[in-house]
Amino acid sequence: SGQQTADGKFISAGYTETRSNGKDFYLIRCDINGDTLWTAKNGGTIDDGAYSVTQTPNGNFICLGYSESFGAGMKDYHFYEFDNSGFYVNSRGYGGTNDDIGYCINNTKDHGFIITGQTASYGNGPENIYTIKTDSNGDATGIILVGIDEITGIPSEKNIFAYPNPCTNFCRITFINKTPEKNIFLTLYNVLGEEIEKTNPTFSLDSKGLETISIATDALPSGIYLAKISNGNFIQTQKIIVQH
Repeated sequence: SGQQTADGKFISAGYTETRSNGKDFYLIRCDINGDTLWTAKNGGTIDDGAYSVTQTPNGNFICLGYSESFGAGMKDYHFYEFDNSGFYVNSRGYGGTNDDIGYCINNTKDHGFIITGQTASYGNGPENIYTIKTDSNGDATGIILVGIDEITGIPSEKNIFAYPNPCTNFCRITFINKTPEKNIFLTLYNVLGEEIEKTNPTFSLDSKGLETISIATDALPSGIYLAKISNGNFIQTQKIIVQH
């Protein structure tokens, strides 16, 4: 992950790997020409890696990802904070006994952070969207779970897809309904896990047995959303990206 910072320079985050210590969080700070100004890394004796990075209002850098070296279980959410010279400032971990991986971190207006990823430690089913609100020190002040429940009527994510995706004015979700139940609900969530709308839409059925629901997205702000298709026998989800 990388971004341009307020001073026109760049910051990138990922991981570096060595034979002795596995993967570590790795930051690269570059000037406007792409030349390296400094690098920083941190981690433990097992695998640790970053998926997202953001600059804080005070000029420091926060990178978010996962750690197998520290925490309560297999992989846990983990973030590291470095100052503008690449020196370690702070770190925090969140998670349970199973895999929990952080994919995105952003600043909030109260100088805290909002972090989102997936958890296998909490909620129903093997995976759930796990969003944590923190204060400026990285201490959790709120948690939101959006369940990606165990699927019964549709056994594979390959049986649902969205197009166009990213979308602007509308998005069509096509799926296979292998149950006789036709009373289907569509629930749309934002990245914070808040329910945007819940409808009982009409759908079209083609000759291959695929059912399609159309979603109007022209009034939605740009961002990432989760569409949940459900009836009495199955639950299936699809990520939608809205771009204006």
